[in-house]
Amino acid sequence: MTTAVRVDECLSIREGHLWLEECDVTELARRFGTPVYVVSEDQLRRNARRIGAAFAAGWPDGETALLPSLKANLSLALRAILNDEGLGADTFGPGELHAALAAGTEPGLISVNGSVKDAELVGRYPFENVWGLLVDEDINSPLPPSERHVTVGFRCAYDR
Repeated sequence: MTTAVRVDECLSIREGHLWLEECDVTELARRFGTPVYVVSEDQLRRNARRIGAAFAAGWPDGETALLPSLKANLSLALRAILNDEGLGADTFGPGELHAALAAGTEPGLISVNGSVKDAELVGRYPFENVWGLLVDEDINSPLPPSERHVTVGFRCAYDR
């Protein structure tokens, strides 16, 4: 008789092995070697929906948008799932912005943060469609001039 102990919505222990949904993680390690990077699509979707609902409930004064860091979700498969769930991407500089656009992330749900905001970056991408450039409170240089419409957001830290 197989005994299973549920750990959470996607993990369980069966006969001493860790299972991710219906996949024996030990078998995945044998098949693909270690380290192996495994993500539950169902859990990723549940998390995206749960976090989105929490933000929407906590901010009743308007729309909310989730823009998780592109570098934390860089694989095309993960990005496709997040795009499908309506999530955007927070990018750092031209490389990540290019990757987000190439992965099919809706431009209106992409933000660009960080210190790499030169004239080439502002001139190269369709910022009239991208959610905006984020300017940190400690920015050392102003944004380069542009004849195009660019939405600018501000990210500020505060002391508690």
